Amino acid sequence: MGINIAAIKTALHAWCTDETGELFIFTSQNAPKPTGPFGTIRINSNLTLNRAIKTNTREIDENITTDYEISGILMVSINTYKDDALQLISNLKSSLDKDSVIDYFNSNNIGILNQSEIRNINEVENKEWEERGQCDFFFNVISSTQETGGNSIEKIEVTDEINNDIIIVEKPTP
Repeated sequence: MGINIAAIKTALHAWCTDETGELFIFTSQNAPKPTGPFGTIRINSNLTLNRAIKTNTREIDENITTDYEISGILMVSINTYKDDALQLISNLKSSLDKDSVIDYFNSNNIGILNQSEIRNINEVENKEWEERGQCDFFFNVISSTQETGGNSIEKIEVTDEINNDIIIVEKPTP
């Protein structure tokens, strides 16, 4: 069990393209640079785990259910390029206040934590200024699974270290 980074990447990509209407690529794709306005998504490879919980529950039918939940903080750096790059990143950042975006992320087990200020990182590209914007986004990501482990323990053997006897303890029958 772990955080499903592939599902998170899919959700982040859909958010970026749906909110801006522009092309977004992951910085690890080694693709040629697009010609029109576009953005890049870079997921920080260091997921900071902040919680791991294991809970056992005895059900009415005597089965034991084990729930596992882990959560971590993920930093995502998004850059936008070309025409209206700063407006694109601004639209993306402000979209995090929309109920539909919050609901979308929640349905994908992603919580919105914080964002950095938008940075203007314009640069010369082919002897012309290229407009560029950049912002870091921080998300809480959650993964949970559940196992049903059958019936409870019916019998255990305990060794009496003083007398070297084996004692068998059995679950009483109803």
